[in-house]
Amino acid sequence: MNTYTTNKQTIEEIAAAIAPGAPEDLEEKDARVREIVESVRQRGDEAVCEYIQRFDGVTLTPAQLKVEEKEFRFARSHIDDGFAKALEQAAHNIRRFHE
Repeated sequence: MNTYTTNKQTIEEIAAAIAPGAPEDLEEKDARVREIVESVRQRGDEAVCEYIQRFDGVTLTPAQLKVEEKEFRFARSHIDDGFAKALEQAAHNIRRFHE
């Protein structure tokens, strides 16, 4: 954990000292993220594959994104119950958030 000591007076000054960059930079990044999310909403897996190529340099097809049931069973058999319950709770929370 990083500890900071500062003589800054406002939250804006403190934020600027910890994470330099203009607020416009954050707005620009936010706009890019919204663009990506909207593209994925509209175009689905095709858009996901394009972003994987762009950001990770890996070429995949939408068919390659599909996870087979046997792969889920294999993965489940290799994690402990506590981790599985945490994943299930996270999935539940995400679904509930988007309702």
